[in-house]
Amino acid sequence: MGKALCCCMVFTCLLVPLAVADWNILKLKTHDGLKISLKNYCESWRMNVELHNIRDFEVVPEECTEYIGKYVRSTQYKVDSERTTEECLVYLSTSCNLKKDGKDAWIFDIDDTLLSTVPYYKNNQFGGKKLNVTSLEEWMSKGNAAALDHSLKIYNELKSKGVQIILVTARREHLRSATIDNLMRVGYYGWTKIFFRDPANELVSVGKYKCDVRKELMNDGYRIWGIVGDHYSSIEGIPSPRRTFKLPNPMYYVPNLIKYIISPSIDTRYLSLHSQMTVRLVGSREREMATSEAVVEEVAAAPVAVPETGLKHRLERKWTFWFDNQSKPKQGAAWGTSLRKVYTFETVEEFWCLYEQIFKPSKLQNNADFHLFKAGVEPKWEDPECANGGKWTVGSSSNRKANLDSMWLETLMALIGEQFEDAEDICGVVASVRQWQDKLSLWTKTAANEAAQMSIGRKWKEILDVTDKITYNFHDDSRTKGATKPRYNV
Repeated sequence: MGKALCCCMVFTCLLVPLAVADWNILKLKTHDGLKISLKNYCESWRMNVELHNIRDFEVVPEECTEYIGKYVRSTQYKVDSERTTEECLVYLSTSCNLKKDGKDAWIFDIDDTLLSTVPYYKNNQFGGKKLNVTSLEEWMSKGNAAALDHSLKIYNELKSKGVQIILVTARREHLRSATIDNLMRVGYYGWTKIFFRDPANELVSVGKYKCDVRKELMNDGYRIWGIVGDHYSSIEGIPSPRRTFKLPNPMYYVPNLIKYIISPSIDTRYLSLHSQMTVRLVGSREREMATSEAVVEEVAAAPVAVPETGLKHRLERKWTFWFDNQSKPKQGAAWGTSLRKVYTFETVEEFWCLYEQIFKPSKLQNNADFHLFKAGVEPKWEDPECANGGKWTVGSSSNRKANLDSMWLETLMALIGEQFEDAEDICGVVASVRQWQDKLSLWTKTAANEAAQMSIGRKWKEILDVTDKITYNFHDDSRTKGATKPRYNV
C-alpha cells in the first residue's frame, strides 16, 4: 500500500508541472482577448517573420525554438519551399522574354537558398542561441552543407534555358574555396559569377552590398529576371530585379547592420586583403609600424598612402583620429596642448590601414588617449559641437587590454557604419588607458535631449554586448562641479 501511494505521489509530482504549463499556455490571450495555444503563438511569430513584420530579432523566442526546429525539418517546410520554386518556373515560362544573348541573368543567395544551414542551427537551438559568427564560419569552412533539392531543381532548369546563374552571398571572402567546393560537391556548378563579401564590403550592410552587386551587373548589361533568397536583405533595394522570390527561413534574421558580419572574436581575420599589405609612410622606407607617439606624429605629418587595390569605398562622412599623451605633461601647460590631430579619412580602405597598424588602444601607455571624432569636431568640451553635450562611459576591467580593443573596434565600426539612429547627435569616441582602469567614452552634442541620449546609450550597450550599467554625464556638470552623479544610465 505504501509503495503504491509513493508511486502515486511521484506520478502526481511529474504531472503537476505539465498541467500547470498547459494551463498557462491555455491562458495565453491576444490583446483583443482571443485565447491562443503556444502553437498558435509560435506559428503567428513565424508567419510575421516571413511577412517581414518582425525584424531585427537576435534569437528565436525561447518558447518557440522547438516549434521552429520541427518546422524547418517538416514536410510543410519542404512544401512551402517547393511552392516558391514552382512559382519561379511559372514566371520563367510565362513572363520572361529571354534574349539568349548571354545577358539573361538570375541571382541566387547561398545559405538556406542553395545550401542548408539547418544542421548547424540544430546544434544551436534552431536560432534560440545568439549568433556566434566564428562558430558559424568554422562550420561553413568544413563544406558539409547539403543541397536544398527544390532550389537545385530551379537552378538546373534556369541553366538549361541559357540563363546566366549569378551567386551573391554574405559569406566572407576567406570562405570562397570551401564554399565553391561544397556547392560543386552537392550538384551546383556552371554558374557565371559568384560574389563574396570582400573586406571593404564588410563595413556596409548586407542589403547595400547586394544592391551594389546588382548595380554592377546591370552596368555590365545583365538583365536580372529574378532573385531567389531566404531573407529580404537579398531581394529588396535599388536597383530592383523584375521579380523576387523569398524562401522560408524563421531561424535567423540578416539585418541591415554590420554587427552580425563583423564581431570582435574574428578581428585577426578581418582583412584577407589588408593582411597582405604593408602600410607605407610617405617618404619613409617600407616597414612595419610600431605604435608610439613618434609614429603617430609621423603619420600626422605624412599621410598614409592607401595601397592601390582598385577599391575605393567612401563612407557617409569624414572622420578624424586624434592622439593625446598626458603621461609627460609640460610644466604649466594648459589641458589640450598635447592633443594632436593625426589623420582624417573618408574611405574604408584608409580606415583599415590606419586601424590595423596604429590605432589599437591596448598598445598605448598609461594616461594616453585615442579619439575618433567627426571631421571638423575637436575632442574638447570647448568645441561648439561638444559644448552643450555629454558622454556615455563604459569601463574595461576584466581582461582589460583585449576587452578594450574589442569594444573600441565595435564602436568605431558602428560610428563609421552609421549604425546609430541618432548619428547626427554623436561627436565621437575616446579610448582612455589608465593605470587602474581603461574606459571608452562616447561623446554626444545635446545632453539635455534625454530621448536621443537614451536611444544612443541603449544602442551602444547593445553593440558592445555588455551587461553592466553604463552612465551618462553632462560636460557642464564635469566642468563646474568636478565629479558628479550620472544624469542617465542604461
